[in-house]
Amino acid sequence: MKKTQFISNFNAKDDVQSLFLVKYIAVATGKDGKSYLNIILSDNSGEIEARKWQDAESTFNKIKSGDFIIAKGKINAFQ
Repeated sequence: MKKTQFISNFNAKDDVQSLFLVKYIAVATGKDGKSYLNIILSDNSGEIEARKWQDAESTFNKIKSGDFIIAKGKINAFQ
């Protein structure tokens, strides 16, 4: 997969599907008591924090820090 999307060029509401390095990954608990995945993704232009709201534990068991993944989602601005 040729990388065409870079973190430094992301804007709110952009759709993303690209290759990233996982720098950090952990299961966290939301205010509603449900688990979610907290991930720091990286490419040669920067880093971005990502969340996965479904299947957090099963995904956590498949991915580790240092892995390359294809992430698909939408950019949201938070505060």
